[in-house]
Amino acid sequence: QTQQQRDDLQSRLAELESQHAAADKSRSAELATVLGDMEIVRQEHKTLTAAMVQQQKAAEQSLEAATARLEQTLEQTKQRGHDQAAELAQQVDELNNVLTTRVAAAELNKAVAELAAAHTQREALELQLAEAETGKAAEVAAMASHLHAA
Repeated sequence: QTQQQRDDLQSRLAELESQHAAADKSRSAELATVLGDMEIVRQEHKTLTAAMVQQQKAAEQSLEAATARLEQTLEQTKQRGHDQAAELAQQVDELNNVLTTRVAAAELNKAVAELAAAHTQREALELQLAEAETGKAAEVAAMASHLHAA
């Protein structure tokens, strides 16, 4: 009878070890899936960040180009002004300065708005990423705790 009990206990132990190994394998697979999802989120964050940086650079280049055009316009206005009579040159300079200032202000406002929109979009995406990473981290921690407890 003792031999029978020992055999039963060994059989039960083997069954429990098999169940434990299966549970560990399942948890490992779930953890690998979560880690894979987290990597996808990281890669998407990198892609979005690169796109936002590109948008910001494009807005800065647009602003630089507008500034260069304004400087060129101002230089051309000055050259024409020197060729004309002093009174006419003064009037042309005043008019061009007013127009140049308005164009520059409009283009600058547009560039600032584009930069602000890109920044806002970036902050929203970073917040979404942080929320996603927090959720994934909590799931991983819960799984790790569950695995440790098991």
